[in-house]
Amino acid sequence: MEFLKLQNLTAAYDQEIVLKKMNLEVKQGELLSLLGSSGCGKTTTLRIVSGFLKQREGSVFLEGKEISKTHPSERGFGYVFQNYALFPHLNVEDNVGFGLKQRKVGRGEINIKVAEMLELVDLTVFAGKRPLELSGGQRQRVALARAMAISPRLLLMDEPLSNLDAALRVKMRIEIRRIQQDHNITALYVTHDQEECFSISDRVAVMNEGLIEQLGTPEEIYSSPATSFVARFVGFENFIHGTLEYSGKKLQVATEKSGVRIQINECSIPEQSSVVVALRPDGLELRASESKKKGVPGKVKVATYLGKGYRHLVDTELGELIADTKDELFTAHTNVIVIPKSDSMILLSRNND
Repeated sequence: MEFLKLQNLTAAYDQEIVLKKMNLEVKQGELLSLLGSSGCGKTTTLRIVSGFLKQREGSVFLEGKEISKTHPSERGFGYVFQNYALFPHLNVEDNVGFGLKQRKVGRGEINIKVAEMLELVDLTVFAGKRPLELSGGQRQRVALARAMAISPRLLLMDEPLSNLDAALRVKMRIEIRRIQQDHNITALYVTHDQEECFSISDRVAVMNEGLIEQLGTPEEIYSSPATSFVARFVGFENFIHGTLEYSGKKLQVATEKSGVRIQINECSIPEQSSVVVALRPDGLELRASESKKKGVPGKVKVATYLGKGYRHLVDTELGELIADTKDELFTAHTNVIVIPKSDSMILLSRNND
């Protein structure tokens, strides 16, 4: 049986629908992330699960029991907020022990649990400090320790790393993952950051306009996005429309704009279907126009340096394409040949576009 189940959740702010009959199941001990841009409904989902927001329709089940009408304080969930929500007048020790105190836990037991949590997040020496005396990363760890001190049945995290600098985000996501795995904590994690999400999650639900577009492991979503929306979200920037057809024994896509044909390795989409060929920038090879290789002629409009290579915006008869190279720079106004790499492309049905 699933640990957490969301069934047909619909939610709205005034007349604006933000969740549309959403369904999701979370397994015991897994960290599942809700990934999406602002306004897609991921934080709304978290607030409904926590009990801070009432859904318009649908139900929330925990271990088979409906908790839709259970008060937030009775659900036993830990919540890590985006802005940490620490009490500025309390020191670290009292912040971490706050939830236990609210639950009328004895002082001796609180002291033991707080000490355990502070050691877990490596903040023991900061027990007497107040939040304003701590760095952003330290405050984030206090918030995590406070959420975990109550031994939550479910840990909810809403963009917990968004206020940290890039280097600290990398460090903290490793720490969160370590703690979650070591203690077999079931967690629901909200983020808009693809890299953060993939590095920390067992499974990912990509959300768009109140619906889950795709649910799967980070590897599945990154390598095999199911829709154009998901593909864009995970780094595919070139989308070429056409019709799938066979020429002899070769599978190819006849493009809409110019009749250019792109060779495809294999797929399960029926012949004559309208399709989209999706490629990341490193899925296009660039060659000088004098090259004898077959490809799509184009002219470089803009070239930029990425640190690990170069990115080129190329004007072609298929439209503008974005191509990366590792070592070779093709300057603006250079004529080139663009060659799609068959082993780097994915094929999407236009029905899922």
